[in-house]
Amino acid sequence: MIILEIGLNHLGDESKLLSMVQKLCLTEANAITLQIREPQFYAQQKWQRYRLEDKVYEKIAKEIKKHNKLFGLACSDIEKINIHDSYVDFFKVLSKDIHEVSLNKKLRQTNKIVYISTGNAGFEEIDRALDINPDAKLIHTRLNNDIQEVNLSAITRMKEKYGDRILFGNHCEYKEVIFAATSFKPAGYFIYVKDSDCHVNIPPDFKHAVCINNVNYYCNTVSLLKQSIGDGKKSTSTNQIEGQI
Repeated sequence: MIILEIGLNHLGDESKLLSMVQKLCLTEANAITLQIREPQFYAQQKWQRYRLEDKVYEKIAKEIKKHNKLFGLACSDIEKINIHDSYVDFFKVLSKDIHEVSLNKKLRQTNKIVYISTGNAGFEEIDRALDINPDAKLIHTRLNNDIQEVNLSAITRMKEKYGDRILFGNHCEYKEVIFAATSFKPAGYFIYVKDSDCHVNIPPDFKHAVCINNVNYYCNTVSLLKQSIGDGKKSTSTNQIEGQI
């Protein structure tokens, strides 16, 4: 399962968003997500232009579903959940909202799949979130672009505690860690994406986002690398390389 996150990288430009979605729909990814932030966020002058009309999300969802892909929404505004619920395939809880009890209860009531980004949270905080929504899936990520902070080994620890419902979400500027994550067998991958003109207009998730033109490379490489993991058994085998002893 590879989920592409546009997030706010559309810059509030509906035509840019539609163009991004049309390109992403031609990739090998399984799903595409957008974000709706809380009203206080959009009240800030810096972020006002990032607000999209409610009808835009429905229009984008229809475009995505035409290509047999899933549409997800990371929603921080509890008042918007009912508005968009009818055409959303799954919801994502941003890591900053892991403590928002009312929001998480509301998302559970939708009976949709809910992915919780664990961000910088520890096990105690994750446990409290799962007390609210026991069926939620968890995304291991770190809100840090530095490679030393990725901590892929946490996927193993989380799987031991919570089972095979752990996905990996990349926030590292060295995006090759997505490939390294395959060895830890996450249930899926959340990957931020950016448009090809992003060097002109820098989007919020710039450093760790994969350029749209490279999305299929990441999708195909993840799929290929998963085949290399094997079952871990070291048994007798035959030489398949000509000229090698």
